[in-house]
Amino acid sequence: MPAYRVMSQNLRYDTSGVNALEIRGPRLSWLLDKYRPDTIGFQEATPQWMGWLRGNLAGYIGVGVGRDNGRDKGEFSPVFYRADRFSLKDGGTFWLSETPDRVSGPAWSAACTRICTWALLEDKQAGLFLHMNTHTDHVSVEASCRGATLILSRLAALREKYGPIPAVVTGDFNGEEHSSVYAVMTDPASPVADSKYLAARQVNACGSFHNFLKVDVSKHTPIDYCFVTPDTLDVRSYEVVTENPGGGYVSDHYAIFALLEAKQAGLAPGGQI
Repeated sequence: MPAYRVMSQNLRYDTSGVNALEIRGPRLSWLLDKYRPDTIGFQEATPQWMGWLRGNLAGYIGVGVGRDNGRDKGEFSPVFYRADRFSLKDGGTFWLSETPDRVSGPAWSAACTRICTWALLEDKQAGLFLHMNTHTDHVSVEASCRGATLILSRLAALREKYGPIPAVVTGDFNGEEHSSVYAVMTDPASPVADSKYLAARQVNACGSFHNFLKVDVSKHTPIDYCFVTPDTLDVRSYEVVTENPGGGYVSDHYAIFALLEAKQAGLAPGGQI
């Protein structure tokens, strides 16, 4: 059965000083060289970060737009995928708002404009694979929960259109496992579940946010997640990537990495088994 190596990484805006993009970028490259993800969901990818990613992630193609104008302004929540394995069948970005299909400002009392980017990928040997990626609000519980509900609705619609495709939803959800947004994502009626609790093997099952400080993340649960469709994917392993290359931080968040395996043979184009 096909396997998928999936990562989620909040980049933290292009900060200055010891945590400047120019310093942290090579650390990110080191991390990706080590874990070799097939698909990656990034958050807080500013236009400057997008330029760096497109210029330095050899072998990857990125999908996504800036949240402020639907083109090149504001934070991106892009999905990057391996060009040697996948081709893009469909994809796009929608806004976490009451008008998701057009550029929208902050909705439901959110502090920021929020988006979700998705990429429906055709594995050159194994069929279709869907990666959705987001960054929900850190202030408004209503915004984060309604945004999560919208994402799950869009996921269900895509699976209705293309069949029961293997799918992941990655992102910074700004809530630990006791939060309301986590409850929405893991509700029994949800099409996805937390890869952490499906994993045959867990590594560093700890918190993911450290704010560039030496905090004890073992006392926390993550705020970054990789949710998967358990009807089509098994989880071989789950890891909070606590690597600090050269003693320095990649970001103020640790990455989430999951090794997944399809439960059935990949789907052919058009969603047919």
